[in-house]
Amino acid sequence: MPPDRLPDLIAPTTPPAADPDAVARNLARHAEISADSYAANTKRALEGDTRLFQAWCAGHGRVSLPAEPRTVGDFVAAMAAGEVVEVESRDRHGRPRAVTLGGVRRPATIGRYLASIAHLHRAAGLAFDRAHPEITQRLRGVRRRLGVRQRQARGLCWDEILRMLPGDPPDRPPYEPLWERLRSDERGALKAAARLAWLSDLRDRALLLVAYETLCRRAELVALRVEHLHRGADGVTVFVERAKNDPEGEGRHRPLRRRTVAALDAWLAAVDWSERERLRQDGRSRATVAAAPSVVASGPLFRSIHRAGRVRDAALPASRVPVILKRLGTEAGLDPEAVAGLSGHSTRVGAAQDLRRSGASVLDLQAEGGWRDPRMPGRYTARIDAAHGAMARLARIQEGEDDGQGDT
Repeated sequence: MPPDRLPDLIAPTTPPAADPDAVARNLARHAEISADSYAANTKRALEGDTRLFQAWCAGHGRVSLPAEPRTVGDFVAAMAAGEVVEVESRDRHGRPRAVTLGGVRRPATIGRYLASIAHLHRAAGLAFDRAHPEITQRLRGVRRRLGVRQRQARGLCWDEILRMLPGDPPDRPPYEPLWERLRSDERGALKAAARLAWLSDLRDRALLLVAYETLCRRAELVALRVEHLHRGADGVTVFVERAKNDPEGEGRHRPLRRRTVAALDAWLAAVDWSERERLRQDGRSRATVAAAPSVVASGPLFRSIHRAGRVRDAALPASRVPVILKRLGTEAGLDPEAVAGLSGHSTRVGAAQDLRRSGASVLDLQAEGGWRDPRMPGRYTARIDAAHGAMARLARIQEGEDDGQGDT
């Protein structure tokens, strides 16, 4: 076909003019009816992606709503090229700030941007043609140039988990008798530091084991509650109430081994002791302290710890999980490169890999980890599958290392 005929096959890229008042009403209505429809992480991603797209459009003199397909296609190319964009945002206190974002975005990230742009248009009551050639051809070129393979969190397998476990902490903070000779402020600071280290070790030991055994994502891990623990004749289980792919809370039960239960019990006992110690320091009588209700009958299973060595009522933020894993990995002497690759997903990945090595099928992995799509656990175990695949078995037979009956 002659090149001059090609433009006739492409739909016009200029969208009809939008009524600003109608768009504002539609967006307000969408915000009202969907307030409880999305997880907090999804809302943050939608807002962040939308701000990025709007900032890029403003910087290039483009209209973001409604966006022309050519505008979206150029945005895709700019993100794949690593273009730097300054985005207006807010800090955790609600104060405005400017954030500079840059770096080459992978195809999966760009795909999420497109989904957020489409969501914005639907919410505003505007048409958005993601299948337009201006968008699809740009995205196809990005996928071919950058590849679609995603970076994977480094797995933490059981042998490394054991290395990372802090040594058995004492029943009480390790206060030194000599501290009693110091000034009250010095003594208080030393005791606070000792309590902080003691409580952190107990919590992080339990968190590491629970994260591995439940295959929880980090947000699911910190959402666990004391009342989700069930102790019965069949052992101890914990109920994972919600998951990324289970937003309506059907949930799943996960078994816990004795080692994990013992670590949890030690952590919860320390939380209770910490609260009673606070009451004692506030001058409460011994009878009042003894009669105080337990603070671990309900509430978050894993909680934040104040630097003064006091356990907070609030759940541990999900962002702290990878920080804890990296700290434990460093203290255990893991290779620095391995530690740098750890994330909040590492225990989930490592557990899936250990399950596969033990002979678990992909269906088993899906059931244990709550995956609906077999491709995700398959990505985690691809190297293990290759080492035990048909060609690997053939090589062992040909080299006389296998009797031809398959793996045992």
